[in-house]
Amino acid sequence: MSAPAAEGLRPLSPAQAGVWYAQRLDPADPVFHMGGYLDILGPADPDLLKATVAALVAEDETARLRFTEVDGVPFQHFVAEADFVPRLYDVSDEPDPAAAAMRIMRADLGSPPDLEHGPLFEHLLFRLGDEHFVWYNRAHHLVQDGYSASIQRRRAAEIYTALAGGDTPGTPYGSYAALLDEQADYTGSAAQRRDRAYWTRVMAGAEPPGGPGVSGSSPTDDPHRIVRDVSEVDEQLCAALSSFAERSRVTWQQALLAVAVLHRQLWTGGTDVLLGLPVPGRVTPGSHRTPGMAANTVPLRCGVDPGEPCEELAARVASLSLRAQWHQRYADTDLLRDLDWPVRGRSRFGPVVNIVAGEEQTAFAGIPAVSRLLSTGGTADDLTLSVTHGDHGRLRLDFTITAAHAGSVDLAAYRGSFHQVLSSVVTGRPGRPVAELEVCAPGERVRVVEHWNDTGAPAEHRSVPAVFAAQAARTPEATATIFGTDHLTYRQLDTRSSQLAHHLNRTGCHRGEVTGVLLERGTDLALTLLAVLKTGAAYAVLDPDHPDDRLTTTLTDAGITTVITHSHHHRRLPHHVTAITLDTLDLHHHPTTAPPDRTTPQDAACLMFTSGSTGRPKAVLTPHHAITGTLHHQTYTPLGPTHTTLQCSPTGWDAFSLEFWGALLHGATTILHPGQKPEPDTIHHLTRTHPVTTLQTSSTLFNYLVDHHPTTFEHLHTAFTGGEPASPAHVARILARYPHLRVVNGYGPAESMGFTTVHEVLTPRTPRAAPCPSDDPSPTNRPTSWTPPCAPSPSASPASSTSPAPDSPTATTTSPPSPPPASSPTPTAHPAPASTAPATSPTGPPTATSTTTAAPTPRSRSAASASNPPRSNTPSCATPTSPRPPSPPPPTPPATPASPPTSPPPTPAWTPPR
Repeated sequence: MSAPAAEGLRPLSPAQAGVWYAQRLDPADPVFHMGGYLDILGPADPDLLKATVAALVAEDETARLRFTEVDGVPFQHFVAEADFVPRLYDVSDEPDPAAAAMRIMRADLGSPPDLEHGPLFEHLLFRLGDEHFVWYNRAHHLVQDGYSASIQRRRAAEIYTALAGGDTPGTPYGSYAALLDEQADYTGSAAQRRDRAYWTRVMAGAEPPGGPGVSGSSPTDDPHRIVRDVSEVDEQLCAALSSFAERSRVTWQQALLAVAVLHRQLWTGGTDVLLGLPVPGRVTPGSHRTPGMAANTVPLRCGVDPGEPCEELAARVASLSLRAQWHQRYADTDLLRDLDWPVRGRSRFGPVVNIVAGEEQTAFAGIPAVSRLLSTGGTADDLTLSVTHGDHGRLRLDFTITAAHAGSVDLAAYRGSFHQVLSSVVTGRPGRPVAELEVCAPGERVRVVEHWNDTGAPAEHRSVPAVFAAQAARTPEATATIFGTDHLTYRQLDTRSSQLAHHLNRTGCHRGEVTGVLLERGTDLALTLLAVLKTGAAYAVLDPDHPDDRLTTTLTDAGITTVITHSHHHRRLPHHVTAITLDTLDLHHHPTTAPPDRTTPQDAACLMFTSGSTGRPKAVLTPHHAITGTLHHQTYTPLGPTHTTLQCSPTGWDAFSLEFWGALLHGATTILHPGQKPEPDTIHHLTRTHPVTTLQTSSTLFNYLVDHHPTTFEHLHTAFTGGEPASPAHVARILARYPHLRVVNGYGPAESMGFTTVHEVLTPRTPRAAPCPSDDPSPTNRPTSWTPPCAPSPSASPASSTSPAPDSPTATTTSPPSPPPASSPTPTAHPAPASTAPATSPTGPPTATSTTTAAPTPRSRSAASASNPPRSNTPSCATPTSPRPPSPPPPTPPATPASPPTSPPPTPAWTPPR
């Protein structure tokens, strides 16, 4: 565009800018088309309908909007007004008039947008019968938001009614140019600074919600296609919702929002709930009459206390949502930058709850017209719940997400659990506390708590060295570890680790201590870990790839004073730490028999640290029975003298346990991957040159190997994938190529040192949107925290087992842990639960517990911790472990509001459904 032609260009608003750049990724993609229609149920006048739509378009300045770029910067401008006459389709003679109209509407929604030449809207009229008409409208999200649709419906009804009565229509739309001026004036204003201060207080200490996992995606030719699960809330439940809202002194929309908060808490197991809340982005009377793109999404952050009555929670949620309206213009992108959170999708604060505040019916000169939603427009990277009016006094619930991310959640399961929570909340007795909510459908509690929780393997009462010693006695000449050309038999590993253990005992490594291990993956690492456990101490694997300040912080926080390493790492350690350098030791004079084993299953075996990606790394201290109890007697993969595992997972985290201890406690061989991180090319090479039978990878790495190195799986017996939901497409593809292969999707909290719930994909099947589940319990661990507590996957079959004894590996001592102290918990808006607080035992060794909470994700139907005892058959929220989490602080009312008066911005009149 030339410089003279650039006159009259207006910059894009923050809301428009996000849509613009997303659309530019695929200019022909119709994903940002929003659309719906009005069912006009009576003898409407077709000519009046056409005149109404023409007058509506003439008033609408957004109908003349076009977009362009100048030097790579997007702008919007108005073109000359042109007369618009809507097309009228008479489909009354079609066998199914409604279906015929729907085909035309769907085709229009799928048409590619033309941002530069337009038009960016469409209106179509349909005659389905003498007393049945349909008005369809579509607009691009660059020019209108969802709030504009309700403005448009009301204005159309006004115009038609006036024309039918021979009157002049009333006040027209507000000016879109004036709305743009309001948005421009807001930038840098005192009002924006107040809004920023408010959201800074509200979001202090919050952690970004996890997004949909790409590895759980489902195959589709159209990754932007919206996957939708539609259901209705019947009249009886709507009436119960209205009654609950009335006694809570809130609107039914606010009551339903409170149900969404409760459902999210029960689904994730957390007490600090974050949801995305769409808001109009309008605070003045004029802006509320103006179609355009001003909508925003703000976070709704709410703490949940299990002892709080549901009515009180609903009142708090209503208060929080109203406060959010006072500060609704602060752009979500600006808030994300303030928080230093990643930007993804349309909303970035977790699942979006969009309760459309529209009228149940609109009257066209007394003729009822019911609105129907076809598309909200835009991507749905975040799980979105849209609530609109349905038929016969019902509510329609649309759960949506893009097909590219559909593998991250089972929409049908999510919908089913939401309905169950809704019913439990609104039909329960008045004053019912959150902890008493019934979140399982009939029959599901038995299936989840009893059948899935049926773990019948015998308890393992020996320590890790004791189990290993018994195995070494049975197969002394079997190969235990392989690292390059270095092979160790079980006898060699046993004797050499015993010699090192005697030396460590003399240098101060004893039961109750935590010893650091700063070694690259290899034979020395294998010897050292076993030797440390033989002394009775616990080991903490330190990553040589970490920077020196991270190592120092870890050692200080954990209270580690002795580190086993090599000479070239000695200089990296703090001065107060004693370094034992393996490459300078002469161990031949030490006994080859193990020191006396005084270790109990409850003694600490391993200290791990989280990655620290959300703040300061947190410590997880696990006991011996977390390793032996999870790995010994398990049935989800065969391990024995004829099997070989590839130890490729990072050595400092729980995935290491299955590959390393899983092999050594069963007489199998473990191949040690060179380097600290798993490399796809190296994994492929090792599986082709060694008889590897068991491979464990993350879901992302599994997908990469299937895509680029499929022959990795040719000779495997079992491939484990975990951490995220397995991709149905990749699993189906590799099983079709290698039918002999077992693919197992698993989950387990870090405290259990391995999988506690698993699901084997038995045969190739048609790829589906839902992820592969990980439902079945390990026979050695009784799941104690089974969030989400409902909606079991229909493809899961429970394991056959019986409950463990109270002193089984799932039981734990009540003594608190000794060192290391947990690092300071990430600040939140409420006190951390008691289970996350560091504790110190005045005397005695560390015992089996964890310094962090193992919060299962929605990816797992059941999750267990080997270090937490089975407490009850109620959801994990049933037993409060901390005082009620306070809500975000109330805003400080501005002394002189920039635009709102002395009350929150006006909202449409909301009528409870009947």
